[in-house]
Amino acid sequence: MPQVDPLDAYFNKAVADGVFPGAVLHARDRSGKCLSLQVTCDASDRLPGNFNYSKAYGKLALGDGAPDMQTDSIMQIAACTALMTSIAALQCVERGLIRLDDDVSRLLPEIGKQEVLRGFDDAHRPKLRSRKRRIRLRCVPHCGCGRDPVLLGSYGAAH
Repeated sequence: MPQVDPLDAYFNKAVADGVFPGAVLHARDRSGKCLSLQVTCDASDRLPGNFNYSKAYGKLALGDGAPDMQTDSIMQIAACTALMTSIAALQCVERGLIRLDDDVSRLLPEIGKQEVLRGFDDAHRPKLRSRKRRIRLRCVPHCGCGRDPVLLGSYGAAH
């Protein structure tokens, strides 16, 4: 049976110490059969071999009166999705569904149509140009797609 008490203690302490205002944790075994959004560590609540953990800690924001974090709270996670996207993409590569040097616009046509950011004009409006190269799967986790190599400096030149 999974032991979650140390995890709860760690996150409760981190929230109390102000490390972060709140967090939501979701963990599931690979069967994915248990669909409840509750902590299901009790043997009576789960099927043998299934584990599904979901819990919210802390508040949605800093400051007095901030609402409690919920397991379905919507929050900005910015580039934190790069890890999940990379894992999912590499699983697709492993299964032979796509190669690292394939153009992703065949799967996500809207990405292929996006223009490339060249910079900003004096009025702070974006300066865009048409895409000259395809977006390869291998460049997606680097967050360099859609930005001109000139803006990215030596990093952009290498990708």
